[in-house]
Amino acid sequence: GFRWYSRSERCVCRLCGLPEGVSSSEGETDSDRQAIGRRSGGLYTMMDFGDDDDSLRVTRKRARPPSPPPAAPSDAGPSSSSSLLLAGRAAELLPVRQKLPVWQARQQFLDAFGENATLILTGETGCGKTTQIPQFLLEAGYGRDGVIGVTQPRRVAAMSVARRVAEEMGVEVGEEVGYCVRFDDCSGAATKVRYMTDGMLLREAVANPSLRRYSVLVVDEAHERSLQSDMMLAILKLAQAERASRWLAPLKILVMSATLETDVFCSYFPDAPAVQVLGRAFPVATYFTPQPQPDYLDAA
Repeated sequence: GFRWYSRSERCVCRLCGLPEGVSSSEGETDSDRQAIGRRSGGLYTMMDFGDDDDSLRVTRKRARPPSPPPAAPSDAGPSSSSSLLLAGRAAELLPVRQKLPVWQARQQFLDAFGENATLILTGETGCGKTTQIPQFLLEAGYGRDGVIGVTQPRRVAAMSVARRVAEEMGVEVGEEVGYCVRFDDCSGAATKVRYMTDGMLLREAVANPSLRRYSVLVVDEAHERSLQSDMMLAILKLAQAERASRWLAPLKILVMSATLETDVFCSYFPDAPAVQVLGRAFPVATYFTPQPQPDYLDAA
């Protein structure tokens, strides 16, 4: 079901060469013509000396023939083959995406996000928040007026998730989906979903405090509280208020986490409701060992 809870209930709602045939001048040999053609870079110039040895008369100049028009791209070309492979891979991953718990709550999430400037979303690990939510927002039209930015606390996560989302959408990384980490910016003018680290967004906010290039900013793994993440939330709140006061395009904020103290974030964003995605993609069981283990991987 879909039901809003009161603020006292921690504000949680559940969401289920040359042309041929040209004659030579008198006295000109084929070897001379070839040598002149090579020296002139393909321009064939014939020259005669007059009666005065100091005078040089250009008798004829043959220009390089126009380049042939580029051949039409073949359907079997490398780019076409790559596009077909990407589209086939995306079709294979679609059933996997549809089995994720967050897919079942897609419409309810879009309705809640459209009604609020800021939304707080919680969900179990493996429910598909990080990979599916930005795609939902892009398909809903939030990428028409700006970029959908998604922050990650670590650069490895930003790069790997961007590759996964690009694979699910059937595009190359750096085109419609890209990432930006320190010393590596794999995004461009056509990028609509941009994964980045917290530090890169803070550095961008120094030059542009209102963050006008973004229409939606998603703060993922918000429970990993750090100095950068707390500063980023404060900057996002100020940017949202500044754009609203100057009648600019609104900035929508989405805070996501697997385990989140919703009351803390609801108090920081007073008008932001919290929603929860129920379910996980796989069961998780916790086991305890009677004795401490030096290497938990070997013990598992």
